Amino acid sequence: MGSRADIAPPRPELISIDAGLHRRRSSACVSPAGRCRGEPFDVVCWCSRHGDVVAGQSILIEEPPEVVWLVISDVERTGDWSPECRRCWWLDGADRPVVGGRYRGSSRNGWRRWSTTSTITSAIPGVELQWDVTYFRRPVARWRFDLTELSGGGTRLEETVEDRREWWLRIVSPWVTGSRHRDVRNASTIGTSLTRIKAIVEAQSGPSSAG
Repeated sequence: MGSRADIAPPRPELISIDAGLHRRRSSACVSPAGRCRGEPFDVVCWCSRHGDVVAGQSILIEEPPEVVWLVISDVERTGDWSPECRRCWWLDGADRPVVGGRYRGSSRNGWRRWSTTSTITSAIPGVELQWDVTYFRRPVARWRFDLTELSGGGTRLEETVEDRREWWLRIVSPWVTGSRHRDVRNASTIGTSLTRIKAIVEAQSGPSSAG
């Protein structure tokens, strides 16, 4: 019988991010990092300066940052690429990602459904997008996209998530979301999201690029 590697499906063209520059590895991340590496995608884990687990991954997209930005900044399209988030809608009259803008997200995992509120904390077109997620006004996670223009053309899109849950939310999370290890679940969905974003961007830009 062949090994697991022999039967594993091919992975998308994902590249590991640099874990330096304020992403110092810590012994506190040893266990979560080990679980992350065991996921279908080789997600890199490290500790934030607050000791929370951060997971990140990046992918190469054959389009410039401004084109990639048009897709990822449209938060109402999040359901097109997220494995869990089914729908997002802006709150308080907002209609685009600006610092302080808020939106609701409806998520699903099997029969379990829940909703969260996100607040944009950084939005630089073509460069970065960051938002903080809360559940009943308590911190859940900090998600972030970073876009880097490559010298040979295209964009490196990096997605990271920092687990910011308080102790009580870590306890109830499995019943709310159906994931016993929410940090691992988030890490494993990053690869799927990035792969789908790449497909969306390159598909919608394909005809014009070819012409």
